[in-house]
Amino acid sequence: PRSESLEEILKIQGMGWAVRKLAAKVSNSIVLTIDHTSDKLTQSFSTPVKNKVIEIDLNASETVMYDAEVKANITVTVLFEDNGKKIIVKAIVPKRFERITTWQRVDENTIH
Repeated sequence: PRSESLEEILKIQGMGWAVRKLAAKVSNSIVLTIDHTSDKLTQSFSTPVKNKVIEIDLNASETVMYDAEVKANITVTVLFEDNGKKIIVKAIVPKRFERITTWQRVDENTIH
């Protein structure tokens, strides 16, 4: 499934009803911080209710990682396009969700 809805995204990721409702109320207070090195992308997600850090190996190619929060193995693949300026992270849990995130490299130290 594909969704732009925060509640639907959290539901797909296995979040309970109460967490989804609370997240919807504080969605204006979400802080997303991205740090990266040549071999790792670190995404920190912070709300008044919950914090989560996701580290992605930029060399991942169908790498299986266990996510305790969604209680499932996630297969991660990282692709580079446009001479490395575009970073595409595919995360798949079969029969549950497929998440594709695209980051644009602005310069050596900045992505968005």
